[in-house]
Amino acid sequence: MSRGSVAGNILAFAFPLMLANIFQQLYGVANSVVVGRQMGAAALAATGTAIPIVNVMVFLLLGVTMGSSVLMAEFFGAGDERSLKDELSTSAAAGAVFTLALSAAGVLFTEPLLAVIRTPSELAPMASAYLRIIFLGLIFTFFYNLLSFAMRAVGESAAPLVFLIISSLLNVALSVLFVRDFGLGVEGAAAASVLSQAVSALLSFFYIKLRLPVLVPESWTKISAPLLRRTLWFSSVSGVQQTVLYFGILVLQGAVNPLGITSIAAFNAVSRIDGFVMSLSDSFASSLMMFASQNRGAGERARVFLGLRRTLGLCAAVTSLCAVLLLLFPRALASAFLGPGEDEALARAVSFLRTMALFYLLSVPCNTFQGFFRGVGRMKVVLYATYIQIPVRVAVSYALARSAGINAVAAGISAGWVCMASYQLFEYRRFVKYERGGKPTEGMRLENENGRTCAG
Repeated sequence: MSRGSVAGNILAFAFPLMLANIFQQLYGVANSVVVGRQMGAAALAATGTAIPIVNVMVFLLLGVTMGSSVLMAEFFGAGDERSLKDELSTSAAAGAVFTLALSAAGVLFTEPLLAVIRTPSELAPMASAYLRIIFLGLIFTFFYNLLSFAMRAVGESAAPLVFLIISSLLNVALSVLFVRDFGLGVEGAAAASVLSQAVSALLSFFYIKLRLPVLVPESWTKISAPLLRRTLWFSSVSGVQQTVLYFGILVLQGAVNPLGITSIAAFNAVSRIDGFVMSLSDSFASSLMMFASQNRGAGERARVFLGLRRTLGLCAAVTSLCAVLLLLFPRALASAFLGPGEDEALARAVSFLRTMALFYLLSVPCNTFQGFFRGVGRMKVVLYATYIQIPVRVAVSYALARSAGINAVAAGISAGWVCMASYQLFEYRRFVKYERGGKPTEGMRLENENGRTCAG
């Protein structure tokens, strides 16, 4: 990524990521479609209630692995193969211990978590059964994400896509088999997801072992003490950021749950569609993160800023197209998740999608700057931006929920994006001034000392 066309590099890397993120969404979508159409709105609402809790756990692990991948990309860009291998083994060993502890905590505290988000009593048993199975399979989620990010850090974005397509199709097949044919209910949908994730993790492991020797460490259990501190710094900040973000979404679920099963089912449907839209801009952000990190390692600072400008334009174009589709075909999109006879839920979902379509462009600077700041090592900016947007989202959503229904969440998300984009633009201007020779602030100086990743 440190040579050739900037836009071409970003697009070439982002396109497989887009497909990968779309298929990643299919994990949850397959469960929602199968459960909703085979078991009805109550079962769909139960899994919909569980999904935000799952996302908090999953995206905590995603943040942890994302943080380590920034370091891997930097080492690869600098040609430091030994540190690259040691970073992967350190992340694998330390991360596995953390994930097992997280799984145990999730299983033990399933009911209290459901109570916190005010899950209706009639949905709690199904949601609890679904969650426990997902928690038991978190170790596969961790290793798939770690190995996928490791491959992407060295420029290999096609293989993770292929493995994800395979596991996503397997998830669809197993969901139908377990729920429709075996009658296993929501437990069958959860088991399908776990088994499919295990397959993707194993495929990633063997591909690295056979085809990417640049990544294969001497021992997968080796922990490098010098690297562990840097890894913990990047991974913890990135993990906390992802956790705060999806904890905020979990709290939003608490605003929707008192509105009844119909609203919960509608919100679950639109959340799946929103996930597809946001996965596209997330792909550009991840591509920019790897682009910036590799070029920073290679000393190509000018390409880092040019990459930001190109990514903003590309992301805006793709997001605009999605917004147009949501305005034109909201009913067709929402009906994929809601069975016959769910007219009220469908009407609420359509209203939400049309509202969100008007504001999706606000997400472009938010996500793109997140990728940029991760790539240049400014992890605290990413974290603070999330701290800013989540309280705004929650406050607006709860304030308007009684009068606006699930559309209150759309208003809250949009308000959060405005505040987040404003803060990140302010931090970007400070960063540019610093790169041009200005005096760093105390916060920037401490971050450089902790992460040792100063781009200047």
